[in-house]
Amino acid sequence: MIIKRNIPIYNISWLNHAKGGVIGVFYEPETKDELVDLCRSLYNEGKKFDLVGHTSNIYFLPNYSVDIMVSTRRVKEVEYQDNLIIADCGANVKALARAMVNEGIKGFEGLIDLPGTVAASVYGNASCYDCSINNMLVSFELLKENGDIIKLKPEDLKLIKRSSALKRGELRGVIISVTLRKEFGDAEQIRALADKNHATRTKKQPGSKDNLGSIYSESKCLSFLGVVFHIIAKSVNLLLKPVKQISTTKIILYIMGYKELIPYLWGWNRFIWKDEESHKLFWKYHQIHKKLFLDNEFEIEIKGNYVY
Repeated sequence: MIIKRNIPIYNISWLNHAKGGVIGVFYEPETKDELVDLCRSLYNEGKKFDLVGHTSNIYFLPNYSVDIMVSTRRVKEVEYQDNLIIADCGANVKALARAMVNEGIKGFEGLIDLPGTVAASVYGNASCYDCSINNMLVSFELLKENGDIIKLKPEDLKLIKRSSALKRGELRGVIISVTLRKEFGDAEQIRALADKNHATRTKKQPGSKDNLGSIYSESKCLSFLGVVFHIIAKSVNLLLKPVKQISTTKIILYIMGYKELIPYLWGWNRFIWKDEESHKLFWKYHQIHKKLFLDNEFEIEIKGNYVY
């Protein structure tokens, strides 16, 4: 068990510009047993704690501090059986996906660039290129607040897009391990599809630095105002076609008077925390998104309070 005290949140945050808060005590269990013993102890003592993995989907606001944080990122043993994978909660999705692709196991070819842990992927119902850890989920172990460990099935998660009963707070506890199904396929085809997905992601999305992936569960259903602005933006592009094409996102931001946001957005569903100014501009971006889109449910988790 690694224990650190009074450390800045930016020391463990996925984002480089996560200024602000402090973690009173930061625990890093190194085995599943250590994690179970620690969480049971904290539950028994009635102590609240944050549970994190790689934090690749968590936005810590500058004003956020926490007394106790438990990280699962060192609890990462994986057991490979003939038809099953039994992975500790902190197992890295990218590493697991690459290993399974190389073995010709179906369902992982879209996950080779997905950051985070297997438990976080189950919790958030993460998906990429029609692949999801939950598509292969057989069962998972959950440590409940009363200290019991129970085995649950995928249906217990009550999955909807990018969400689960755990994420919504309908089911509470700590995922200890997950059991996944192995389905063999054509290894050459699976590797080729994985390479294609990687190339597409590299071309169409920014790297993992300074961003948390998709901000919202959806950014597709336009409001009336959104439809109007998108029509205007497409009309502008038609006029510019002989010269240069500009993304509709940039055109709309410029028309609305928010050109300062242009360097921070990669499309409407990806925000880049490139500097300390990002923390203020993120909420301006959120207000604009609410005007242009009907769906504004956050996919990322936000720690801290912000009044806007």
